Amino acid sequence: MTHNSPPDDLDSWDEAEQDEDGDEPQDTDFSDLEDLLAQATAATAEERRLKALRKRLVRVAGSKHPEADSERAQLLADIRRLEETRVWHTVGAVALFRHQLCGICQSEHRLFQGWMTEQRHASDRFARRLVAGKPIERMPERTEVHDDGAVEMCWNCAESVLAINIAAGMAPSGDSE
Repeated sequence: MTHNSPPDDLDSWDEAEQDEDGDEPQDTDFSDLEDLLAQATAATAEERRLKALRKRLVRVAGSKHPEADSERAQLLADIRRLEETRVWHTVGAVALFRHQLCGICQSEHRLFQGWMTEQRHASDRFARRLVAGKPIERMPERTEVHDDGAVEMCWNCAESVLAINIAAGMAPSGDSE
């Protein structure tokens, strides 16, 4: 194991900096380290903010001030939001579809429920959730189908049943007061 200590004069320092082939050392790209430092700094600031919010909540909880309830509600919402970002990590966007089999006409229907944000739990690798709305940042996209199985009736059959009931006088037509 060699130990590089700085030489006494600058010329010998330049020679010591050359590698075995006599080439000058390459400049090192520290952008990954800078990103890591920025993330750590942000996490520390977030942790401080969360701690300050919890302290304030304890003080407000014991207060009988008339506006204490609204401040407590706001503090709880802020704490929950900060904890959510630490516990749940966004991994992608999901186009969620529901698959149903109509109990009356036996037809199959696929309904687009909407774009969802898929999140994974930070400490439980098997836990995940879908939150309404597409993530703002660009993420991998995929489709997912949830099978509801047999349902009592589909949209078309519901309209038909309502029309028959209205014609037979069994249901209000909506024209009455």
